[in-house]
Amino acid sequence: ADNIAGAYIQAGKSSQGELPNTGLIVGTRTDIATNDYVGVSFTGNVAAPERCRAAIGAKSINGPSGMDLVFMTRNAADGTQLGSADTKMTIADAGEVGIGTIDPGAYDNEGDNLVVYDATTPGITIATSTTTSRGSLLFADGTTGNEKYRGGVIYDHGTGMGGIADTMYLRAAIHSYLVLDPTGKVGIGDKSPQ
Repeated sequence: ADNIAGAYIQAGKSSQGELPNTGLIVGTRTDIATNDYVGVSFTGNVAAPERCRAAIGAKSINGPSGMDLVFMTRNAADGTQLGSADTKMTIADAGEVGIGTIDPGAYDNEGDNLVVYDATTPGITIATSTTTSRGSLLFADGTTGNEKYRGGVIYDHGTGMGGIADTMYLRAAIHSYLVLDPTGKVGIGDKSPQ
């Protein structure tokens, strides 16, 4: 039956904060060359594995000594292999994350931790299912007290921050210095612009 696991993998464990070289190891028998890929592919038809339409893999960026983690997908019944153009997300060896780009580290180093790219209309949505909550993009310089939210862009769907629903706030040094309410009124240093 299709709902029965095809394989079980027993992995090792380490109390030293390391990932041991046991369990499933995906690699090559010889050193991998720069820009080569190795990984695990997924197909809906094992009789036609050349039509894999999703994969999780590693792309060599410096032979065997440096690798980016890549996530690939494609929706096409053309029988071709997945390739670099099918990469939808990359976690670079230095830790940068790219969605829609294979090289997030190529962008300005003050903004390359997360790069979202699209050739026409890139975007990020912060969504909620209630009309009484807030969505936030916060800037922190620590993890205690107000260090967690020193600056930010906040959209209040409800009335919790300033008493007016659907209001945008720009925060600096924990204070909301710029407010845009749903009627277009702007408040500077005033949470309820008149």
